[in-house]
Amino acid sequence: MPEVLISEEELGKYRNVHAFLTKALSDPKTRRKVLEVQKELNPNAAIPELDAAEPINQELSQMRKQMTEFMEATAKREEDREKQETTRSLNSKWEKGRDGLRAQGYSEDGIKAVEDLMEKEGILNHDAGLAYFERLNPPNEALNSSGGKFNIFNQSTGQDDLMKTLIESGGDPHVFDQQLNKIMSDIRTESRAAGRR
Repeated sequence: MPEVLISEEELGKYRNVHAFLTKALSDPKTRRKVLEVQKELNPNAAIPELDAAEPINQELSQMRKQMTEFMEATAKREEDREKQETTRSLNSKWEKGRDGLRAQGYSEDGIKAVEDLMEKEGILNHDAGLAYFERLNPPNEALNSSGGKFNIFNQSTGQDDLMKTLIESGGDPHVFDQQLNKIMSDIRTESRAAGRR
């Protein structure tokens, strides 16, 4: 092999690199890093410390991956189960709220009107939605008689139309209810109009 002459300066650089590598390879904290860099630069280099550990590292890496996938799948299943349970609970409460409105005599159109207001205002409870709806749209209070015939009206006094209608109906309580409801509706309309002035 022919001799190669190098300058003292270049020799000093090589000695510094040699000293650095010797120190790095002798320290357990840095040895593996240096060997990994060497393997990175030369993948075919035989480095028993790294090569022997490679199958174990691959197996550990695969196990970590499987464990991560399992934990993510488990968390997703739990999240989906909780969402389904919440949805089921909300649907149950919603249907009970609708049933409550039906029990109070609200038609499907009336229920839809209440639910439209609930949706607009972000209200989830039908009782609260109904209270707000009725506050905005007060119902006409139906006045009901005791339900029997009014025999006291058998004779005409001729004083006003209500009495005349009742007498002509033979004291039918429904006629009485209708007339009272009309009067109450007229009074409410007048008082609302007066309140807007």
